[in-house]
Amino acid sequence: MFLRTCLVLMLAMASCQLARPTSEAADAPASATLEVMSFNIRYGTANDGDNRWELRRELVIERMQAAAPEVLGLQEALAFQLDEISAALPNYAIEAAGRDDGKRGGEHTAILFDATRFERLDGATFWLAPDPKQPGAVAWGANLPRTCTWVQLRERATGAAWFVFNTHWDHQSQESRARSGWLIRDMIQELTGGSRAVLLGDFNAAEDNPAIVRLRGDDPTRPPIGGGDLMLVDTLRQVQGDRALGGTFNGWQNAQPERRIDYVFATPDITITKAAIDLTQVQSHWPSDHCPVLATLSIPLSQR
Repeated sequence: MFLRTCLVLMLAMASCQLARPTSEAADAPASATLEVMSFNIRYGTANDGDNRWELRRELVIERMQAAAPEVLGLQEALAFQLDEISAALPNYAIEAAGRDDGKRGGEHTAILFDATRFERLDGATFWLAPDPKQPGAVAWGANLPRTCTWVQLRERATGAAWFVFNTHWDHQSQESRARSGWLIRDMIQELTGGSRAVLLGDFNAAEDNPAIVRLRGDDPTRPPIGGGDLMLVDTLRQVQGDRALGGTFNGWQNAQPERRIDYVFATPDITITKAAIDLTQVQSHWPSDHCPVLATLSIPLSQR
């Protein structure tokens, strides 16, 4: 009788242990929340008088710390600015390359990510030009090299992976903006299959610009160079609907910026929970001549 009772208890305990993983799997979250920020911080060597870098560096870092994004895309970041930001944000790792030489020269379209939460699987910078692997390449009417940096991240806790892209389009050439958009669409499609990707950047284009329209996939005409069927969602427009959104370029002066040229885009499989433009000023001073764009995203964890 005693042996029979022990056997029954052992079988019951084994049954509970076998059932527990199934219960835990059922309770596991199906998605991960991701806070992202896109921020053109303005060249640290620009002759901006009272708005020069050394006088606003702390304001820039304060906005980053206040938002506490897990992924942060910077534009117009020079190497020494990245060094200073990295010292202030020690938990972040950086994916970046200077546009002039592929090393530390010139602007970086840098991606910073919380290294305590994510590990880097892969990443690189490509140039917005016919030969994307050529450092310093200038093309399509642009007067400066233009780049896009990407990184594939894996969440340490779940093993789920996704991609982040960050870019800065030309401010003068519409041809450069259009072709840059097609090239980036191609690269996102090639690297990710069109799934679980975020695109950050200063696009120097309003939302009705044909280059932005094509990037969203709203243009029924087929782009002359690739892009596939990839569609990207403008996170701020998705959240705010038809309401007036305001702008992101303040030019150091406008209390309410009118030009919206900075964006956070996401593939359609990502749920957008929140999105906003950070219009914070400190004693009437802007941290940069661009306002940061913020978004809270819910990314599916299923493996592909």
